[in-house]
Amino acid sequence: MKNIFILFCFIIVNLSFSQKKQDFTVNSTNGKIEVKIAVNDKISWSILHENDLILAPSEMAMTLDENNVLGKNPVVLNSKKESVNTSFETPLYKKKSVKDQYNKLTINFKNDFAIEFRVFDDGAAYRFVTKKKKDITIKSEEVVLNFDKDYSTLMPYVRDLRNPKDPYISSFEAHYENKKISEFTKDTLAFLPFLIDYKNHKKAVFLEVNLEDYPGLFVTNNKNKIGFESRFSKYPLKEANGGFNNINRLITERADYLVKTKGTRIFPWRAIVISESDARISE
Repeated sequence: MKNIFILFCFIIVNLSFSQKKQDFTVNSTNGKIEVKIAVNDKISWSILHENDLILAPSEMAMTLDENNVLGKNPVVLNSKKESVNTSFETPLYKKKSVKDQYNKLTINFKNDFAIEFRVFDDGAAYRFVTKKKKDITIKSEEVVLNFDKDYSTLMPYVRDLRNPKDPYISSFEAHYENKKISEFTKDTLAFLPFLIDYKNHKKAVFLEVNLEDYPGLFVTNNKNKIGFESRFSKYPLKEANGGFNNINRLITERADYLVKTKGTRIFPWRAIVISESDARISE
C-alpha cells in the first residue's frame, strides 16, 4: 500500500511539472514588436506593436496520424534565441538586394518537433518543424487568429461556382470586400492575403510563406466572431472535367488527410506584416 501511495504521488508531481505554464518573449530589433509565446496544455502566441495589441492569444497545433497532436500537452525540451542580420539578392524586386534582419526563437519540444518564431521590424512569423525519422501523414493543422476588437477587414472570399460541392476551388481573383470581422460572409471561406485595419494608422496583412508540398490556407470566422480559424483542403483522390465549357479539372473525392510527407522537414510560415502607413505595406 505504501508503495502504491508513493507511485501515485510521483505521477501527480510528474504531471504537474509537465503541464507547468512557460512563457517566452522575443522582440524585433527596433523594439517596437513584441511576440509572446505561452506553453501550457496548448501553445499560443500574441503580438504587440508598441502598446497596440495586433494579435490576441492565438493557438497553434498540428495533428498527425493516429491522433498524434503536436501542440497538445506539449513538453518543452529547450529553447534558443538568435539574432540574424544579413541580406539576399533578388531579380524581382525594385531593389537589387533585400535586408534580412530579425530576432529568432526556436522552441524544441518532446515528440520530435519544434516551432520557430521570427520577429522582424515590420512583422512576425512562426512555422512548425518536424524531426521524425519516418514519413508522416498530416491530418490537420490548427491556425487561429484572434483579435481584441471587431476590426474592419479587406477580405477576398471564395466566389468560384465551378464546383459547389468543393469550397476549396478558387482562381484567386476575387474582389476584396471591406467588412467587419464579425460580418464575415456566412458559409464561405476566404483566402490569403487579407488585411486588418486597426483604425490608428496601423494595418496588418496576414499571409503564408514557403508553401511547398502542402495545401494552401483558407480561413473562416471562429466561434467568438472576432477572429478566424483555419480550413485546409484535403488531399485530392479523384478528378473529373467540369466548369466553363467542361475544360476544368474538378476534384470529386478527397482523402481524410492533408498530405503525406517527409518526417523531417519545415512547414509553411504563418506570417503577419505590420505597417504604420499604407505606403509601407507593399514594402
